[in-house]
Amino acid sequence: MLRRSHQLIPLISLAVSVLHLQPKRNMVWWEAVLSPALQVLFDKLTSGDITEFLHRSNIDEFLLEKLKITYYTNIAVLDDAEEKQYDNPAIETWLDMLKETTYEAEDILDVLATEALRCKLQAGSQNMGNQVRNWNLVHPFRSFDDSIKSKITEVVDKLEYIAKQKDLLGLKGEGGRKFRITRRMPTTPLLVESHVFGRDHDKEEIIRLLLEDDCERQTSEFSVVPVLGMGGIGKTLLAQFVFNDRRVDEFFDVKAWACVSDQFEVVRVTKAILESATHKSWETMNLELLQNSLGEKLSKKKFLIILDDLWDDNCENWHDLILPLLAGARGSKIMVTTRTEAALSSMNACAPYRLRELSDDACWSLFSRHAFPSADSRTHHQLEVIGREIGKKCRGVPLAAKSLGSLLGSKLEIDHWQEILNSNLWDLPTRRNGILPALQLSYHHLPANLKRCFAYCSLFPKDYEFDRDKLVLLWMAEGFVQQGEDNKRMEDVGVEYFNDLLSRSFFQESTADKSRYVMHDLINDLAQLVSRKMRLSCDGRLGLQKPTGFLGKARHFSYPRGRYDVYKKFESLIEVEWLRTFLALSPYETGFCYLSSKVVTDLLPRLRRLRVLSLSGYCITELPDLIGDLKNLRYLNLSHTAIKSLPQSVCTLYNLQTLMLNDCDSLEELPTDLTDLINLQYFDISRSRIPCMPLHMSRLRNLRTLPEFRVGPTSGSDIGELRDMVHLHGELTLTRLENVEDAWDARKANLTNKKHLITLTMEWSSNFELQDENVQITVLEMLQPHSKVKKVDIRWYGGTRFSSWLGDPSFSNMVFLSLTDCRRCVFLPPLAQLSSLKHLCIKGLTAVKSVGMEFYGYALSRGKPFPSLETLSFKDMLEWEDWSCPLDDKGIAAFPTLRELYIESCQNLRGKLPDHLPCLEKLVIHECKQWASPLPRLPLLRHLDIRRCGASSLGTALEMSSLLSLQISEISNFTHFNPGLMQHLTQLKRLNITDCADLNYLC
Repeated sequence: MLRRSHQLIPLISLAVSVLHLQPKRNMVWWEAVLSPALQVLFDKLTSGDITEFLHRSNIDEFLLEKLKITYYTNIAVLDDAEEKQYDNPAIETWLDMLKETTYEAEDILDVLATEALRCKLQAGSQNMGNQVRNWNLVHPFRSFDDSIKSKITEVVDKLEYIAKQKDLLGLKGEGGRKFRITRRMPTTPLLVESHVFGRDHDKEEIIRLLLEDDCERQTSEFSVVPVLGMGGIGKTLLAQFVFNDRRVDEFFDVKAWACVSDQFEVVRVTKAILESATHKSWETMNLELLQNSLGEKLSKKKFLIILDDLWDDNCENWHDLILPLLAGARGSKIMVTTRTEAALSSMNACAPYRLRELSDDACWSLFSRHAFPSADSRTHHQLEVIGREIGKKCRGVPLAAKSLGSLLGSKLEIDHWQEILNSNLWDLPTRRNGILPALQLSYHHLPANLKRCFAYCSLFPKDYEFDRDKLVLLWMAEGFVQQGEDNKRMEDVGVEYFNDLLSRSFFQESTADKSRYVMHDLINDLAQLVSRKMRLSCDGRLGLQKPTGFLGKARHFSYPRGRYDVYKKFESLIEVEWLRTFLALSPYETGFCYLSSKVVTDLLPRLRRLRVLSLSGYCITELPDLIGDLKNLRYLNLSHTAIKSLPQSVCTLYNLQTLMLNDCDSLEELPTDLTDLINLQYFDISRSRIPCMPLHMSRLRNLRTLPEFRVGPTSGSDIGELRDMVHLHGELTLTRLENVEDAWDARKANLTNKKHLITLTMEWSSNFELQDENVQITVLEMLQPHSKVKKVDIRWYGGTRFSSWLGDPSFSNMVFLSLTDCRRCVFLPPLAQLSSLKHLCIKGLTAVKSVGMEFYGYALSRGKPFPSLETLSFKDMLEWEDWSCPLDDKGIAAFPTLRELYIESCQNLRGKLPDHLPCLEKLVIHECKQWASPLPRLPLLRHLDIRRCGASSLGTALEMSSLLSLQISEISNFTHFNPGLMQHLTQLKRLNITDCADLNYLC
């Protein structure tokens, strides 16, 4: 014992020398010097279960302590090393060694923790019913003990060697930063510019070029207006403002936008132009069909097409792209943004408009907008003086100003700003790696947790659009995101990381899809630089792109799926024994892609350290049993595949956090022991053919996301298995509720305690006549959700009445409600009492004959029914005859905020609409043949669409001076327009009258 203590003395002194640097706990310094994944593993190794396992395995705890301390010793000088690496290749090499050894340590400790978990689970399964776990029943092999100790010793030796080198390189822990960055929590995830700083003149000049009449000079139906400028100068943002200018809208008949990027794919770009021009998606990737459709859309019309971020100078690509554009009218324009004049050589463009750098004042305005988003910079006079000097160093590049402004806005302290101004990184020449010093500074001063998350995004090619939530799941699988304070969900912590990077301009919203995100080209270049030798990619054309001499040490691999991916494309990965990520990225094509079976059966099982495996979108039908050897796997995405079943060995992937099986049309069964995956947090089987959930789902207590739960007919797959899933978040769809035979099973589901659910869908089978009505009434009553739920959707419910909770005022957070095909219900619930309800859809309630007092409930006595409702839809109400509103007689609006009203396929409706709809802007009435009541006065109505109704139903609608669009179709007995009424339609822009057989006079 004395000898052991003596050995610890130098280590303890080492630990003290490292740990005395630690600041207060509310800072994220700990994250800035320690790998998040390693911290969690160290914590695991000190837990009771793991400690017991270590004792049984004869693994010396002292060896693990030595590993921890040698790691701390090196990581303490990380800040100093990162700043000096650009001027010293030796320090850059030292950092690579440290990063590589850290990965090795993570892998080794992960194997150790996984083996301990396996023994724990197997011991528990062999002692079912026994309260005391017998660890001696299951134990690791002696060869495992010897191997793991040898590997830990090897890593410790490497870290000790690296520690000696840090002293020779002059790296110091105390010589690094004098400030600590706290985690930034922006009030909004994105700062929206209301105008372009310093670009008013540029904008006007470009619009002049687009609107000028140059038909005499045109050699074809269109001319090309190029905008030339360096990366990050603001070409795309300027093009967006031009594209949305009112003058452009009025001058051109058709507008379209397409991002070309560094890979000019004619099919993809043509499809993007067509979708932008038509405002709808097109499934085909057939170039001929796309070109024909685009040609028809542009035929004899003056168009503006913006091709953003053009790189390619291939004349064949350009000639193929413009073929359908020749159908347009003269005066059409194509605006091209590009970095290189060579890209314009094949398009006979006019002289390019060269976009210059911002002035110092404009650069400061942009910088201060991001540094002081909610305050005036003049209230921080000293910071403004320093900030203007920093702004000058951005050299007029908007992206640099935005990035640094966001960085410095997270800490409004003079020392912090002064250190940025005096940083040595400003002196690094841009030409060395193509990265602006300002962007390198922004990255360098990120907290360590954000650095790893950002570097991981180097797996995405330029202009790749990614989903926030799916990216967070990948970060979690890689160990970049850990449990937050107060047991905050890892997903929520990951979203905080994402929003922080978004607010610092490392990410930006996609212009095509606001729910997705992209990285600016220069930011993408930065990610490629900082990830360096840890990443492999494959562009689909040139094959595997690998860092020279470092293939075996790479950790992450991504590639865009091809239509046919052969084994040769991946065979070099056999050398990459440390690979953690195999990520197939969604291509621009739709439909199935095909992957060589040899990749699945021979290659993937060899990659034993994989944490992320995505084969989404491939036409694969099975996985080999050897997939169970990937013990470190956290993320398995088989969505949109032809998989028929999973091997039983998947149930031994105890670390698995995410399992995506959604949209697997051929998947009919799951392994029997799937619920052994106790670490599973995201599980999605929606839109597959699985008849019911795996048995004993209640064991998966860590589930956070379960988009669909299919109720089975037997015990173990019944709805009561939801009882312990208290952490469920987001969306939950309960299907096949006809299998709930005992209503008390529904009560066991305990939905009232699942306070994090936002959306709840309840669905019975469509053949409701075969189901017991009283059971369904009780089941719906027992499935009452928590009052915080925001969206509820009930389908094919077979009871004659709705439950008391539906419409209860306590559901004050509900904003959306849909009742679909509840064919036995005679009356609507008192939904007017829901104070926050904005959208209400009632469809297929064929037994409802009247909508009256029951619809409004207690809200009538308070005079405030439906205080927030904006959209109301009635559809397929075949027996509905009358709609009454008792408040009409008092002159009080029952729907004070209603903006859109849809009444469709209600053939027996005869009664009038409520008299007081003061905010209604859109009214659609279709297939209501018996309805001939005149419309009430609707002062704000802008769009009216009436089809297959009586002629008198138009009533005073034609007196509405605010009407912009009027569509009349198949109106019986509609003979003429009254000329006196037409004079009121002073704002009318669109009039469409079709199939009115009796019409004989149009004023």
